Amino acid sequence: MSRGAILAEWEKIVESRSNELALVRAVDGESYRFTDLALAVERFLAEHPFLSEQSGQVWALSATDPVQWMIHCLAGLQCQAVLLPVESVQAGSSDLERLQSLGVAYQLTEGAVLPINENAESSPDFLIKMTSGSTGVPTCIPFTE
Repeated sequence: MSRGAILAEWEKIVESRSNELALVRAVDGESYRFTDLALAVERFLAEHPFLSEQSGQVWALSATDPVQWMIHCLAGLQCQAVLLPVESVQAGSSDLERLQSLGVAYQLTEGAVLPINENAESSPDFLIKMTSGSTGVPTCIPFTE
């Protein structure tokens, strides 16, 4: 299914089931309707308009809250971003250098959008495969095939 088809399906669901329950956060029982999620995505993109300015950017997602995760994924879908789940990375770390080499433009966390490589224009010409190998810790491996 294409990205456009997925987005169209989401929009149909929001329209037809707008007041139905879409998500309940297990930690506190807070519930979200489909309309709530759609509005949260609109607010998120309005607060960070630069995310919509260029399609095809790679976003590293490190939010642990399921609601934020869903908002970031839906925003990425609308902006035609490539989404890469990662653990939070710190400035100056080898993980940061790795994200930069993968063409990641921004890291989206619970409360912030952190620039990684703001000049990244679009997704790189390779795919990113996640593997844990024998460590159990996901590792990003770029490949071109």
